[in-house]
Amino acid sequence: MPEIVLTDLNKYFGDVGAVKDLDLVIPDGAFFTLLGPSGCGKTTTLRMIAGLTKPTTGQITIGGKTVFDSTTWTIVPPGKRKLGMVFQSYALWPHMTVWENIAFPLRIKKMSADTIKTKIDTVMDQVQIRGLEKRYASELSGGQQQRVAVARELVTGVDVLLMDEPLGNLDAQLRIEMRSELKKLHASTGQTIIYVTHDQLEAMTMSTHVAVMKDGLLQQLSGPDDIYAKPRNTFVAEFIGDTPINLLDMEVKEGRLESKKLGIQLPLTEQHKKVKGKVILGIRPECLKVVTEQSPTTIKAIVDTVLPAGSEVLLRIRLHEEFLNIVAPRGVQATMDQDIYIDFDMNEVCIFDQDTGTNLLAG
Repeated sequence: MPEIVLTDLNKYFGDVGAVKDLDLVIPDGAFFTLLGPSGCGKTTTLRMIAGLTKPTTGQITIGGKTVFDSTTWTIVPPGKRKLGMVFQSYALWPHMTVWENIAFPLRIKKMSADTIKTKIDTVMDQVQIRGLEKRYASELSGGQQQRVAVARELVTGVDVLLMDEPLGNLDAQLRIEMRSELKKLHASTGQTIIYVTHDQLEAMTMSTHVAVMKDGLLQQLSGPDDIYAKPRNTFVAEFIGDTPINLLDMEVKEGRLESKKLGIQLPLTEQHKKVKGKVILGIRPECLKVVTEQSPTTIKAIVDTVLPAGSEVLLRIRLHEEFLNIVAPRGVQATMDQDIYIDFDMNEVCIFDQDTGTNLLAG
């Protein structure tokens, strides 16, 4: 399977930059997700890789072969890039059986019946839909329909699958099931998948690589764990995570983080001691602990709201004019307007520059 390389890729619609100065390497066999809010350029990037949208400038190579280059005006049409596209609706023919849906692109190419049978037998085993050959699309579950749509692309010999918000039309429970199905499918086929979504939970649970975008610019490219634990800037920190990260304006003074406004003083760890000046302290809600005893890393606050959520409790606490989010284990003792002590896990904090929002510890 090919490596896909985007070099200094730009796409402008008039004066509006949809994708700007994008450099990406998508490794063989990756589950590579383009993640970001609406209008960030992720779908435009996918369409440029597919050949459906022509870049303004830059270069795209697939498996070492140049499919677009603005300097030489090399443009390889979509049909010759060996890429498959799985749509949000799956686009299955309702009047055809599973077998007929998968066979359709092969019949268009006028392949022999024996060749078609061999190819379909192989791909049906790959995506684990053996036994569904005679069913119609309306008789399939959402997961089965998705597998048939993928099989129809794989059977043509595509090297890469492109998916643009394929779970967008599903209800919450089915989305959970489909995430598992897609992850198993990727593991079983080893296929390179480029996946577009605005749903950070989809990206975090399925991907091997996540590229976070904003306003056409790449913000961070990392594995899911690093995207969460080591965000490159405050945008990534706030965009990733079910419960929002806590961000506090502070200043480094005499080896401590201080906020006179909030009455906070926290000790710096060894890894933080190179940081100076005015900063933003970022800490995930699960890294704040409700405690009964004070220490150098605890603060006193007031409980604003208590929201039981099954296996955990979501607390909102008030610290003068600021509010902090805490994800606490089920059974934590807290009531509204109660005084409470909160401990900061200083080994898990991020420290961002107040002016640029850049993570000062990211390297």
